[in-house]
Amino acid sequence: ADGTFVFVAPSAGKTLALAPNFNAVVLHVDRAATAAEPDGTEAAPYASLQAALEAVPSGAFATVYVKAGVYDNGTMTQMKRFGNIATTAYTHKARAVVPENVSVVGAGAETTFIVGADDPSAEAADKGCGPEAVRCATLAQGARLTGFTLTGGRTDVGTDAVNNGDDFHGGGVFAQYGTKANLALVTDCVISNCVARRGGGAFFGIYHRVRFLDNSIIRGGNGPAVRGDGNGNCFLVNCLIDRNEGYATVYYPELVNCTLGADNTQGGNRNGMSLIRDAGDVRNCLILGAKSASGQTNALGVVTHTKFYNCVFSLETKAYLDQASSKTYVDTSNTATADLAVDDGLVPVVGANAAVDAADAAAY
Repeated sequence: ADGTFVFVAPSAGKTLALAPNFNAVVLHVDRAATAAEPDGTEAAPYASLQAALEAVPSGAFATVYVKAGVYDNGTMTQMKRFGNIATTAYTHKARAVVPENVSVVGAGAETTFIVGADDPSAEAADKGCGPEAVRCATLAQGARLTGFTLTGGRTDVGTDAVNNGDDFHGGGVFAQYGTKANLALVTDCVISNCVARRGGGAFFGIYHRVRFLDNSIIRGGNGPAVRGDGNGNCFLVNCLIDRNEGYATVYYPELVNCTLGADNTQGGNRNGMSLIRDAGDVRNCLILGAKSASGQTNALGVVTHTKFYNCVFSLETKAYLDQASSKTYVDTSNTATADLAVDDGLVPVVGANAAVDAADAAAY
């Protein structure tokens, strides 16, 4: 915070490369602002995310500080394709379209809300999704979002002829396709009550300390909490995923230190109540309930690097993972048990039973 840094020396044979990262622009937003001529200063903040983000010069490193409030005003349009498959271009609406090198910092998820919008002409079965719906946020590669609750985000319903269109991906957050090195980063947020055909809560991106709660999908889609599209573009670390509704709660994820609640559900009985589908590595996670999970194979049908390490899960989940169809190698560090002890926040109760103690308590 004061501009000083402490570096830990790299291990033998490693180097640490430093590069300048100038924060050229600092802007402020306050939903209650009344300045006649807002300029983004603390004294005259903008009243919407849209106004602040449109004021950021193209390509600039910038931080936008957002005061507590409900940001359901302003609608931006994302013109750039974010998906990894070149289908028909689609312009999609969001409360915030965050460009590369820009960080948007809220006052905390308990007090700062980005609220999407239903399409007023949506059919009841589409839960507010339609061409006039508004996502909460779209994030370009290298964008950052922290300290918000994102809720009420919706997408278009998509067309069956276009299997991977930007129009129906990511009701809460739609991040641009990328790699671990350049994906957008979302931290210390809650993503709740958002809907899309794929990735109700989020699509692509890296998520640290994010709670995915009560999100859902429409029209036979998948990934009600979060979804990627192949390995290496969807990472969840220290996240809580619960009460999401729809097939394959997290689709194409890599998971570290996450808790997946038993109250994630899906319509019908597809694939044994699939909780995790086509995952990359799953490490040190607590998986509650009698849910199925699976890994990925490569183009030749060979299991790639998918592996469950140091996880705790039910006997039923272990049975699913033991099946050849799970495409998963289950490391011997995992513990399967009929007795999973957690507190009201779905945090493992260390010391309550041998199963949880067998996992890495310090990492939890």
